Amino acid sequence: MSSPPARASTEVSIPRRRILWLLVAATTLLALAFVVTHLLKLQGYPEQMGLRRLFNMEDEGTLPAWFSSTLMLAAAALLATIAASRGAHASRFRAHWWILAIGFLYMSADEAAAIHENLNRAGHALPIRTDGLLDAPWVIFGLAIALAVGLAYLRFLAHLAPPIRRGFVLAGACFVGGAVGAEMLVAASAEANGLIAQPAGWSHRGDFPAGHMLLLMLEECMEILGVALFIHALLAHVEREVGGLSLRVAG
Repeated sequence: MSSPPARASTEVSIPRRRILWLLVAATTLLALAFVVTHLLKLQGYPEQMGLRRLFNMEDEGTLPAWFSSTLMLAAAALLATIAASRGAHASRFRAHWWILAIGFLYMSADEAAAIHENLNRAGHALPIRTDGLLDAPWVIFGLAIALAVGLAYLRFLAHLAPPIRRGFVLAGACFVGGAVGAEMLVAASAEANGLIAQPAGWSHRGDFPAGHMLLLMLEECMEILGVALFIHALLAHVEREVGGLSLRVAG
């Protein structure tokens, strides 16, 4: 009786430093494309064969939105992998890892579908002034969530290796600084430039000045780079806990 054939396997290594630099380069190219196409728009070239809309960082259904959503989905997959692993930190804080994985899965969907925009309606109903920096009042909820997560994860962070902990904190500060801090500056700029009074769809058409465009670019780039830094820190954690991460396809 013949024995079954030996199973072949292929392993693909994941070089975290190279991945980080590739993500930074891709973010830079997207930002440059947004700047160039918007400046052309301001010079009287609105269509550009659809390229301006494709690289608009203020719109949904664009390459920057797709790139950001994909990065968040990759972070969710990494978090789920760590949560399911047998690493010492994962065994002690498994629920924390799973909550982060679910959170990033939601953030990926939110980035693609702009779910958080619905919070603006609830924000405008609050008994506070929602203009200027708070013209996009969902940031109130964003700050509350960021603070609650930060406090709930203090012990989680304390038990990470110092380099990984610093990576997590830096990534979180970069992302929250963009998603909340820069978003507030964008809202104030929109009000100061009278953009809110424009006909509906002004942001999608790119009807805003160069200064507002730079703030939009800052916001989106900080969010994307925050997730990229988080992915780098997650890969470093996996490398420290289990000696590295590779994709293995057996057949």
